[in-house]
Amino acid sequence: MYYKTAFSMDEFRRRLRIEYENEYKNEYCKMKSLLFSKPKIYDAGGDTSKRWYVYFYYRNPQTGKMERQSPIYQNANRIKDARERKKYLTDIRNVLEKMLNEGCVPTATNFICRLPPKTSAKSTGSIRFFFTFLSTLLLRLF
Repeated sequence: MYYKTAFSMDEFRRRLRIEYENEYKNEYCKMKSLLFSKPKIYDAGGDTSKRWYVYFYYRNPQTGKMERQSPIYQNANRIKDARERKKYLTDIRNVLEKMLNEGCVPTATNFICRLPPKTSAKSTGSIRFFFTFLSTLLLRLF
């Protein structure tokens, strides 16, 4: 049994176009409010003969535009096995994302991490330990 449509094909296309425009505007507005993009892994389609890296975008405070940051290779391309290389870059991506979420800001040569205000001796010590650990790890990675 067929049902008659309440609108024509032209009306369908018009509604589809409006929905697409609204979705585009929503994504654009979401990007305008973000300080950084989620770090992603470029794996060259699984080809281990090409360079793999982690990349992300960060909003430039002077221009207000999202700018792609330098890719992070960190000796990943010395690993010949694709699974191991992917795991290695996934670990780098996770640490990088955690640092960005914690408020670290990428500069031309390193990251600047701001410590939150002191709340108690115990929590501040653990936070400092965490940032020290991340800084040490990134120095080894970069």
